[in-house]
Order: sequence, then C-alpha cells, then structure tokens
Amino acid sequence: MRYRLNFSSPAVDKQKRRLIRRFTTIIYILVCIFSGYVLFQIYSTQLYMANVYQTRVSKIERKISNIEPRVLFLENKIAERNRLRNLASLHVQENSRPSVWYARLVDLTRLLPPDLILTRVSYDPPEKKDKNKPDMTIDGYMIIKGNEQEIYAVDDLRSALSESLPTKFTYSRVVVENNRIYKEENNLKLVFSLGYYQ
Repeated sequence: MRYRLNFSSPAVDKQKRRLIRRFTTIIYILVCIFSGYVLFQIYSTQLYMANVYQTRVSKIERKISNIEPRVLFLENKIAERNRLRNLASLHVQENSRPSVWYARLVDLTRLLPPDLILTRVSYDPPEKKDKNKPDMTIDGYMIIKGNEQEIYAVDDLRSALSESLPTKFTYSRVVVENNRIYKEENNLKLVFSLGYYQ
C-alpha cells in the first residue's frame, strides 16, 4: 500500500484564491469604470440638451420681445379702425339715407319687367328685426294671360337685382320668399315676394 503526501496544496489553494480575488477585483473595477462612464455620458447629454433648450428659449424670447411692440401697435391700429368704422356706419347711415333709397327704387323700376306689378315695398331695420327675416321685402304679382307669356320673370328680376350695384353694396343675397300661382276669374295670377338679406 502506497501513500502520497501533497505538501504543496495549501500554497496552491492560496495562490488560486489570490488569483480569483484579483480577477473579481478587476471585474468590479471595470464594472465601476463602465458605470461611471455611462453615467458621465448621460449627464453630458442631459447638460447639452438643457443648454440647447435654454439657447432656443432665449432666442424665442428675444424674437417675442422684438415683435411684441409691433403687435401692440397693430392691435391699437385695428381697434382704432373698428372704432372709426362704427362711427362711420353711425354717421353715414348707408341703409337709411334718402339718396340710397332713391338709388334702390330707381334701380328696381329700371329692372322691373313690364308684366310684373309691385304692391308693397317694406323695410325692417336690422336692429329691430328677427335674424331669419329679410331686411327688405318686395311684394307683387303678375297676370298670366296666355301660354306663351314668360313665367320666369320673377327669377329674372331676382337675378338682375342680385347683380345690381345698389343691392350688392348693402345686401349679400336676394331670395324669392313666395312664388305661387292661382286662378283669378279667367286668368292665372302669380303672386311673388322677394327678400333682401345682409
């Protein structure tokens, strides 16, 4: 029977433990260095973004400071223009001056076909009327005596009035409010109503 004695095992174990300890220490140091590098890069990126953001904000604030006096100047000019426009509409009174009504009536009689007869012209002031009702209403009729008579005279009158200058100056549209035909004695009678809207 043989016995073998290994006197070098404690020294070898110490050497292995020392190598493992050194390797573990190096790994820890590398991990710490890498973590520090990553944290430094994150900090640098955040610092750069903060500087860029601060620079952009400063530029925008300078531009706003340069533009703000002009905007205030324009706002004052617009307010002054609106005030003068309101005063002009009060003093000029484009809807109720006699010359304006004279021009409208002259234009209406000039464009009126010979077959149409007017019975009433009424006007409701805009401040006293319903928004869905016309400012001005023209009522009339036409006697249809034969089959060859033009029955579209009301539409032709509405189109002509819509394009005339005295109407376009104040009103945006002229609408046929009522247009009906019924028999009266031996003839047909067409009754119509035109509404002026702003």
